[in-house]
Amino acid sequence: MIPRWGNGSGVGAIRQWWSQPDHYEWMVSYLDDRGVLVPYRGVAAVIVGCLGTVPMLMLASPAGPRAQVAQVASIIVSIMVIVMAAVWVVRRTRRPSQVQSQLFSVLCSRCVATMCLIQSEPLVGLLGCTAFAVLTTYISFFHTAVYMLVNLVAGGATTAALAARLVTSTGDVALALSVLIVLTALNLAVPLAVQSLLRALGMDLTMADRDPLTGLLNRRAFYREAAILLGRHRMDAAGKTLVVIMVDLDKFKSLNDRDGHAAGDQALKSVAGAIRRSCPHKSVLARVGGEEFVIAGVARDPQVPMAHRILRAVADLPVGVTASIGTASSALDDVYTRPLEPMLTDLIRRADDAMYRAKRAGGDRVAHHQPEAPADTG
Repeated sequence: MIPRWGNGSGVGAIRQWWSQPDHYEWMVSYLDDRGVLVPYRGVAAVIVGCLGTVPMLMLASPAGPRAQVAQVASIIVSIMVIVMAAVWVVRRTRRPSQVQSQLFSVLCSRCVATMCLIQSEPLVGLLGCTAFAVLTTYISFFHTAVYMLVNLVAGGATTAALAARLVTSTGDVALALSVLIVLTALNLAVPLAVQSLLRALGMDLTMADRDPLTGLLNRRAFYREAAILLGRHRMDAAGKTLVVIMVDLDKFKSLNDRDGHAAGDQALKSVAGAIRRSCPHKSVLARVGGEEFVIAGVARDPQVPMAHRILRAVADLPVGVTASIGTASSALDDVYTRPLEPMLTDLIRRADDAMYRAKRAGGDRVAHHQPEAPADTG
């Protein structure tokens, strides 16, 4: 889901920002659509891997950890961070999952805090606190305010503890306060800047990807949001089905000719609302033609009761139209073995064929695509 905020201010704006859903899937799909996801994964792996070598290197420094427990912790942190870097390049799937990315964020935050606190020289530990800003940038782009707050609290507590140690060991209050102010400003400025960018980006994408009449997605956005939907179910695909539903309105041309285009526009808005109410909230809904709509959803029943709910909801509207509906489906386990866009295009074509069968049969009905029987070779 694209992150967006209302035009309110103060407490209302903060509440909207805090309640935004995780935007990992849409951001990854956005990068993938523009061909930069693979380079991004490589850069992320290199940066995280380089940071993972720092605790090991500090073992050779007089300013590094001296206690045996701290040295062991330093080695563990290095290994953990390097393993997390490897996840970005060695997974068989195209990228880490959303859950893995969230776990990565939390573990990295703890690793950075540990690395900073175990240094024997507090000023060296404070220098390491700049790594929180790198992590905050990543979280700001990909995850919710909750994960950002976890990292900010960890960074703030670590910085404050090290500043207190610096005062105790050197008596230089001015230096400790100066470093504390700079690091606090850095760790606050980065997420604010990134979130402002995401707000502007999300608003632009929302305007570009929505049908202005019905508020539903357009065709281009349908493919991206369907990819996000599939990404949510990648880890629990067993027994689930991707269902595509095509909806075409019956008698719509007659309505336009009889009552005018204003009445037609009102009918389209009413139908869009009826479809929205008839579908689970995580379904992907789009208007792809004059009076054509497409829906993608994940279900356990390939015969989709959702299609029949849409049929009844449209027929019950006081606008004088009914719907011809076609469906096509594919097991999620099979979906993930094929390139996304050709697979979706094929399912849309099959659902469209089924929809035209329903229309030729008189409309106001649902038709399901039946897989072709294998040829008889006997």
